[in-house]
Amino acid sequence: MTLLTTQEADCTEVFIPRAVTVEGARALVPGHYELVTTVSAGVTFARFVVWDYVCEKVSVDGQKLDQRTHISIGAIAITTRDQVPLPPNSAFYTVAIRTDNPVLAARYRQVGLPAEFAPDMVATVSDNAATPFQVAFAVPDAGYIETAVADAAPVPVLDDGGPVLYHVGQSGEVLLSYDNSSGAAVSAVITADYRQYTLLVPIIGLARLLEIRGVRFANSLIRGDWEATLVRLD
Repeated sequence: MTLLTTQEADCTEVFIPRAVTVEGARALVPGHYELVTTVSAGVTFARFVVWDYVCEKVSVDGQKLDQRTHISIGAIAITTRDQVPLPPNSAFYTVAIRTDNPVLAARYRQVGLPAEFAPDMVATVSDNAATPFQVAFAVPDAGYIETAVADAAPVPVLDDGGPVLYHVGQSGEVLLSYDNSSGAAVSAVITADYRQYTLLVPIIGLARLLEIRGVRFANSLIRGDWEATLVRLD
């Protein structure tokens, strides 16, 4: 059953992965999902991702929201659900959502997502013709900031891919899937401070991963338009 649809246009997104402890991730993800894990220096880690994106146009169930909208998502990468393989590199369990759009926050909560209204979020985006092209996000409620700098803005092209995000909440088990009508990604130099990020700090794999100081990440800066659909699975 479809619970929610959104149309999100003229969006700019930053995607950043972090290694977290398996124990910390496991405490946040129900047992019928298998975690994506990697081994580094003999230690096994799970994968946490931070998405921040801002859209100039957003509508919910066909209703236009007259507000530039910033959305922050924290999620943990998963590989199976009920032992059934999920799309590789694009399936996640959602642990937190924040947005500065009160209507969207309320609708997310109504359908069982772990959403909070965060009016102090800040997003700045360079003009699309600027070189270098820079995006900056601040999420004071969560306690983190990010900056991404690319040589030039990505130019969106036709693209029907997108991530799938699961969550088990008050509406049962739900799936939020994204279908990109256009999208493009470029590498960017990332600077971020997660030392006060209340969700990430307790589960981070190594303390030094809470700071990123001018590191280039592949395909981390994205621009495009997409539609999201949330359905109930049980």
